[in-house]
Amino acid sequence: AELMDEWVALMKSGTGERGIFNRGSLAETMPERRLKLLRKKYGRKNGFIGQVGTNPCGEIILQSKQFCNLSEVIARAGDTEKTLLRKAKLATLLGTYQSTLTKFNYISKDWTDNCEAERLLGVSITGQWDSPAVRDAKVMRKMRAVTIKANAAYAKRFGINASSSITCVKPSGTVSQTFDCSSGIHPRHSQYYIRRVRISATDSLYKMMRDQGVKAHPEVGQNANEATTFVLEFPVKAPNGSLYKNDLTAIEQLEYWKMVKLNFTEHNPSATISVGDEEWVAVVAWISDNWDIIGGLSFLPRENHVYRLAPYETIDKKTYEALASKFPVIDYSKLIIYERTDETEQTQELACAGGTCEII
Repeated sequence: AELMDEWVALMKSGTGERGIFNRGSLAETMPERRLKLLRKKYGRKNGFIGQVGTNPCGEIILQSKQFCNLSEVIARAGDTEKTLLRKAKLATLLGTYQSTLTKFNYISKDWTDNCEAERLLGVSITGQWDSPAVRDAKVMRKMRAVTIKANAAYAKRFGINASSSITCVKPSGTVSQTFDCSSGIHPRHSQYYIRRVRISATDSLYKMMRDQGVKAHPEVGQNANEATTFVLEFPVKAPNGSLYKNDLTAIEQLEYWKMVKLNFTEHNPSATISVGDEEWVAVVAWISDNWDIIGGLSFLPRENHVYRLAPYETIDKKTYEALASKFPVIDYSKLIIYERTDETEQTQELACAGGTCEII
């Protein structure tokens, strides 16, 4: 009954709020080595359940006072099993090295203790719907195995303990724009669309883009003079042969999410499921049937959402060509002129999702 109440409210909102996270599923989906560690720390068989949750985007399972540690495999159309395994190994090496960087100033020692105890990684795959080779359960299991093996080898070399959880799928909203690939677990939005990216008003990259003529709006509920966040707009044309969100039913999206969940992620695949007007009942039935593995999902009406300045807006070819013809040529070499201070937030946003969770 509680699930149905939440579902009806979500369906009627038109905003996709709220997402669903089943904390009770963690005991069924975490890797055994992490379960052993958490049970030793918190006692009782599942006493840790109330002590762990997720990051805002839903891809990393965290204790309180613990950080994400994200790295990315970018899957391409021409990738093979061999190239994907190599990419997974390299992303794991990067994450394992990053896990040694635990000198945290100005915060309590608990943060260091938790991060060093688990050495969490977040090896993700983006561009999945651009790459036929990666959308295979056998290949994903091999990629997961490679990350575990590589992490153990490099952790030994670095003199640290191996990671208790490694693989995830993050939203990759900003990474997908940077490297022109589909976002995380999601297909391309449409053939032509406006991509909107949220960025801090104090970010050097925003200031450079603004000054070079990229269209920007203050975040919803803010005004231009006092806004802390701006929304940049980019016209995008998907590559020929791309799959689009409307090519998949909601159940097909969920079944693919399940395949990734069971065969690749030790954390969670972050996903926003696009749901048509006639699909809501079937979707909630699917959620109920798969409740024991639900680790965090969000849902958005396929077309009739009320999300102002939505991250994606479908446009036609004529509109795209008009916007693209007016879009400035960005001179990224000028960025250094704007970078007068240490701006670690910029790097954090690129690693996660541009300051907000991806909504497809």
